[in-house]
Amino acid sequence: MSAPLPMWGMPPPPPITPGIRPPTTPTPTPPPPPPPRGFPRIPPPFPPIQGRASFPPPPPPSVRMMRPPPPPVIRPSRPPPPPTSVPAPPTSS
Repeated sequence: MSAPLPMWGMPPPPPITPGIRPPTTPTPTPPPPPPPRGFPRIPPPFPPIQGRASFPPPPPPSVRMMRPPPPPVIRPSRPPPPPTSVPAPPTSS
């Protein structure tokens, strides 16, 4: 049985000889990136403020404030006394 044929456009594989490994080219390690110049940038701990300063949100309105006031309760009470006609004091002129 013969060796598999190479794909079209590929170089033929090296001949396999028993006991000898094909030479491998060592992959060069990439150099470390250079340190950034100038002041080291520190990421901000909070997201940037947009617009105005951020204050804590106002507390949600209470249920009592959202509910309309109850209608006035009409209690059965004594009828008001009839207005007594009080004579006006004479004005001294």
